[in-house]
Amino acid sequence: MSHEIQIGFKNNFSGGELHNNHMSDLTMVKAGSKKHTHSHEHDNNCHESSHKHCSLYTLSETGEAPTLEEHKEILKNAGSLEFNIFKFSQDIGRDKAFILLPMHFMATLKLDDHLDIDEEKFVKFGEQIYSGYRRDVEYHNDIHGLDVMQFAYVVLTKFGLIKLAELTSLDILSTLVAAACHDYGHDGVNNVYHVNTISDRAITYSDHAV
Repeated sequence: MSHEIQIGFKNNFSGGELHNNHMSDLTMVKAGSKKHTHSHEHDNNCHESSHKHCSLYTLSETGEAPTLEEHKEILKNAGSLEFNIFKFSQDIGRDKAFILLPMHFMATLKLDDHLDIDEEKFVKFGEQIYSGYRRDVEYHNDIHGLDVMQFAYVVLTKFGLIKLAELTSLDILSTLVAAACHDYGHDGVNNVYHVNTISDRAITYSDHAV
């Protein structure tokens, strides 16, 4: 992970700024390292000794964002291949689901313990990504983004990728965020369609990587 990416993350999602001469301020913890006390194993319970971790369970006292505490039951098998993303989104609402599931994974992996994530900024970021997904697209939409993120979480945890690849906390968060965002703004059609219809997008990119 480059210094520029680490600095960019810190400045955009944490409570403070990080510069080149303060790289040690960003704790990058490798899975299985003896230097930290928390493992990156799936854990649905709030770690009571960590105020930052527990705060994710009571995020947004104003009611502007869903809280993990009130949805613990529906999230109890979120780390399983049997998790039904469609039922989950239908039960609590697509907009809330897009915020709640990433928050849940951040909490269970205790990422905030190591990355000092600004919760308000993270929620606003999720809301922006959700708004960029088109609800009129049947497949490449927000639910698909969440579905891919949930599977990525299973691969990271149940399949042991975190330990195998010695992923840092920032690696893990980046993987989950990338999965959730990967079809942002997708219009529901493929490159061939744009090229054949001579769409504005095909013209803009000269029929390459439309």
